Amino acid sequence: MIIALVHYDAPLEEVDRFLVEHRAYLAKFYAENKVIFSGRQSPPNGGVILFNLPTKEAVLDVAKDDPFVINKVAHYELIEFKPSLFDERFKTFLE
Repeated sequence: MIIALVHYDAPLEEVDRFLVEHRAYLAKFYAENKVIFSGRQSPPNGGVILFNLPTKEAVLDVAKDDPFVINKVAHYELIEFKPSLFDERFKTFLE
């Protein structure tokens, strides 16, 4: 699994211009079970996305199509991890 920390590189007003497109982009990956959750950080200086993809390279391959990245208002920091302890309800994402 990969956690993507999305860092805003532009003022929030500029980022929000691409929010509808960004959410549509993510919806494709939710439909394919490749994203588990996403949302804006608090305070709103970026976001967090949990990808159910095998490698950082796989995330980078799809991240290049994110409207935030295309329009240079944000960039991704990736953290790869393998859950060792988790709530049983989360197990479905690990199979």
